[in-house]
Amino acid sequence: MTDSASFKNANAKAANLEMLPDTRRWTVPALVAVVIGALLSAKVWSEDQSLLLGGYLNAWLCLLEVVLGLHVLRWLNNLTGGAWGKPFRLYSAAARPLLLLAAILFVPIAVNLPAIYEWASPASASDPIIAKKRLYLNVEAFQIRAVVYFAGWLLLDLWIRALERRALRDPSEPNERKVRMRSAQALLFYGLSMTFGSVDWAMSLEPHWYSAAYGVIAVIGQGLAAIAFTALLTARKERQEEFAHPELAAAAHKPDARHHHPGHRGAKDHDTHHPTLLQDLGNLMLAFTMLFTYTSFSQYLIIWFGDLPEEVVWYVHRFEHGWQCVAAGLLAFHFALPFVALLPRGVKRNPRAMTIIASWILFMRWLDGVWKVGPAFHASAAAGYGAGATLLAYAGPGLLMAGLFALLMAWLLPRQAEIVEIAYGSRSGREAHA
Repeated sequence: MTDSASFKNANAKAANLEMLPDTRRWTVPALVAVVIGALLSAKVWSEDQSLLLGGYLNAWLCLLEVVLGLHVLRWLNNLTGGAWGKPFRLYSAAARPLLLLAAILFVPIAVNLPAIYEWASPASASDPIIAKKRLYLNVEAFQIRAVVYFAGWLLLDLWIRALERRALRDPSEPNERKVRMRSAQALLFYGLSMTFGSVDWAMSLEPHWYSAAYGVIAVIGQGLAAIAFTALLTARKERQEEFAHPELAAAAHKPDARHHHPGHRGAKDHDTHHPTLLQDLGNLMLAFTMLFTYTSFSQYLIIWFGDLPEEVVWYVHRFEHGWQCVAAGLLAFHFALPFVALLPRGVKRNPRAMTIIASWILFMRWLDGVWKVGPAFHASAAAGYGAGATLLAYAGPGLLMAGLFALLMAWLLPRQAEIVEIAYGSRSGREAHA
């Protein structure tokens, strides 16, 4: 490598580091979350192992939502172009090892299937409905499908990253076309695999019930979680810049700030963290919040109109034992509150407000998972565990997984500054027109 190339790469890496939020403050809160989560999980394990496994399943699904969602949005940006995809490229590259970690963390679920899934327990052998689904719902097929899902996601991601680097070195149309083609193939595989994965990992908790919309709702939820996480980190970085450069930050939030203040750090070279990008992320959160609510309500409305016993039973379990309060809370705080909060343009350009809203949406994603997973464990409900007790029990694995995720991201982000090189030089022409 020539001296000029080395100097250029060093400058690029330094610039990339400036695009990252300061992760040093994450360590202590993340460690506290891990310790508290571990203690709560140990207590629940000593009382009811199936209850803890349900909480672990929900926490793992939340982790997968963010990690896989980041990769999928990067693949989508390969097709559409646009500067909105830069933060997703940045954080998905840092989260790349976490996709492999999610596969490893699936092992406790795979080895405890009889304790989690009714169809995997010996008692289900005499169930006539499950017997009709046995060709699909059996332990061997379940585990093989999981291997196929993760192997496909990991291999496709490696393939696309190699093509992205090649397109960066040689930004020719054939190389960019290969990136777009492989990204389209990855999105197609993701759509199919995540639909089946949501059936395997969540819907089959109640094997007598089914919904054609369940996979679509799961995919939209993943997108919402990934966008909220990206908006959270982008807002945190913008707040850091406000503290460091208050006068420039104030100017950046004025109309047409990008044109009147070309010297601002976010105006040109570092537009990965700029109020207009934060507004784009806010618009995406608003759109996905509405889309998630629309598909979820459509599922409810169709089942309510059909009024078939094998379909309504899923909602019956979620409107008793205190779960009706959680459902009302989700309607008010997972949809209505974010919807109203994200309507004003000024809110979406305000880093402090976006930090709060994005964090809240991530919490709501966890709560939505608890509402879907928790009532499925009928044995625990029969033993006296309602919504309140289940929420407390699920908080342990949730804190443990969230703390572990934050620690790993805090360690990975500053050590992979060069990953932003694929954020994405060969697409700058199309992004300039986006």
